[in-house]
Amino acid sequence: MAGRVIAIKELLLIVFYLCGISSALAEKADDQRIVQLDNEYQQLLEEIYLAQSGHSKAVSDLQILWSEYQHLSKRQRAGGNGLIVANKQLFSTQADNPLVVSVVDMLLKNNERHLAETIYGLVEEANETGNLSYLDYSFAKYHALHHNWLQVNQLLQEISIDLDGDDADYAYLLQGRSLQFLKKHRQSIESYDAIADNSPYFVHARLNTALANIRQGWTTEAQSIITKLIPVSQNQRKAELTNRLFVVLGYALLQQEYYRDARNAFRNVASDSSYTNRALFGIALSAISQGDHEAGLNAVNMLKQSESYDLSRDEAYLLSPYIFERLDQSLLIEDSFFDAINYFQTRLLDMEALKNIPLNFAQLQLEESGKLKLGQMEFDFAQLYPTYLITNRHNLEQLSREISDDDLLAQVHGMTEQFDQLLGDIVNSLIDQQIAYVNSYLNQARYGLARHYDNQGKDIQ
Repeated sequence: MAGRVIAIKELLLIVFYLCGISSALAEKADDQRIVQLDNEYQQLLEEIYLAQSGHSKAVSDLQILWSEYQHLSKRQRAGGNGLIVANKQLFSTQADNPLVVSVVDMLLKNNERHLAETIYGLVEEANETGNLSYLDYSFAKYHALHHNWLQVNQLLQEISIDLDGDDADYAYLLQGRSLQFLKKHRQSIESYDAIADNSPYFVHARLNTALANIRQGWTTEAQSIITKLIPVSQNQRKAELTNRLFVVLGYALLQQEYYRDARNAFRNVASDSSYTNRALFGIALSAISQGDHEAGLNAVNMLKQSESYDLSRDEAYLLSPYIFERLDQSLLIEDSFFDAINYFQTRLLDMEALKNIPLNFAQLQLEESGKLKLGQMEFDFAQLYPTYLITNRHNLEQLSREISDDDLLAQVHGMTEQFDQLLGDIVNSLIDQQIAYVNSYLNQARYGLARHYDNQGKDIQ
């Protein structure tokens, strides 16, 4: 197993570190409708692959099966998985073959969960030593990606010495994350401490340790950890993770009212980073707290010019009138409130218009960060919903082009419609959430303008 590289690790790391700075760790949305539809999808796949297995050839070795599967599944999902079903006895007779894990990893990547679980069961029955470390690890990564933290914790109760170095370290990282999400912060730190300082996951582990300290109120300890960690991250050329460290450090310092140090931390975030807006907002807050309102205003204006819509940009419109009030510029206070009101009203009209357009699945783009893009809008999809919803919908589209059986094809089309309906409802729910935020900002701007007029002895226009 030495040197085995699993791409899902990088995706998990990205998803882990794109959660909000000041918000609580996100929980998976508990939606029984999602679980039920995925179970029905898995059952339909079983029918399709079982039917396809009758047309698949028998092979005598897992190496041959793996080679044939890789070649076939690129153009025929049903054919590739039908081949596995037709030769599933190989997983019993060759249970110790490292390719078992390769097959399971690939199946889980494509959310062929039931078939992967079938293979797990066959290996478990045939394995004399009872050592299923790598299969448990594969399923732990799968469940971590979909925020099933209780499952992750159960699968990684003991980190086996049979895992290779990097895999063992990543397993400790997952174990720590699961404990963190289960609110067991002290235990999570013990898992992170098991990761050596020469590990590629050391920086991630120490950052999580700092976050665990912050959530227990140990901000000074967290600050010390991050300060020491930044040069390590820079030396490893982990640019985006370094940006993340500076932002976390900045807000930790801001919380302790170390405004100058916080401002310096935020300044180190690259201008093209996904954390730039959060850093600019932190600079604005730090500068205002120092009484440097001109610098705060400059950061706010830069935020307003940002091409991405997020809470930092929205909240910048509420900071402007506050800054002008501190600068005693009455006319600009009024103008900035009108500017904020117009901005929020335009945002609301755009979002309402987006809701009224029938969802086209082809317009949805799920990025590696776990964000879902629809037009100019971005949603933290992976923080709330399992990404297999998108995977399943893509798979159904491919299967609809491969299946010739009329009954199975009708079931695929029917399930595709169910997924489209579900995804449409989810997107509308995410838009409604954004609408609620923006409505709140709009009301704050209107209230601020009314208060300003009252202070000026003017009537509301």
